[in-house]
Amino acid sequence: MKRAIRNYLAKMQGGEEQPPLPPLTDLVWSGVGAATGVAATGYLSILFDAPLFMVSFGSSCVLVFALPGSRYTQPRNIVAGHLIAVVAGLLLAEAIGVEWWAMAVAIAVMIAINLATRTLHPPAGGTILYVMIEHPDWMFLAMPTLAGSLIIVICAVVFNNLSTGRRYPRYWF
Repeated sequence: MKRAIRNYLAKMQGGEEQPPLPPLTDLVWSGVGAATGVAATGYLSILFDAPLFMVSFGSSCVLVFALPGSRYTQPRNIVAGHLIAVVAGLLLAEAIGVEWWAMAVAIAVMIAINLATRTLHPPAGGTILYVMIEHPDWMFLAMPTLAGSLIIVICAVVFNNLSTGRRYPRYWF
C-alpha cells in the first residue's frame, strides 16, 4: 500500500523539461492571428447587427492560432465541438435543470459525445456551461454558435496559411 501511495505521489512531481520558448515569429503570428479572429467575429457582429460572438470563442482563437496543428483545433472540432455543446446544454438544462451537479453531468456528457465523434474542442466546455446557465433559445445554434465558429475557421484558414511555417487545417472532416 505504501508503495502504491509513493508511486501515486511521484506522478505529481512532473519531471519533464519545460517546453522550449517558441520563436518570435510564432509568438507574433499567434497573437496577431487570435486578434484577427476575435476582431472579425466582433466586427461582423456589429456590421450585420447579429450576435456572432460568445466568450468561449476567445479560447478557440487562442488554440487555433497558437496551435494550428493540434487535433483539437481542426475545423470539425471547432464547429461540431461548439454545436454539440449547445445541443447537449439545451437538452440537459431542460431535462435535469441547472444545479451544480447538472452542470457536472453536462460536461461529462459533452466530453463523451465529443470523444465519440472525434470532435473534442476544449473551449466547448465553456460553451456548455454558458448554455446551461443562460438557457438561450434554439436559435443560439445558428447564431452565434454556427456562424461564429465558421468565421473563426475561415480566419484561421486564411491567416495561418499566410505564414510559410504554418499549415491549416490538417484535415476538414
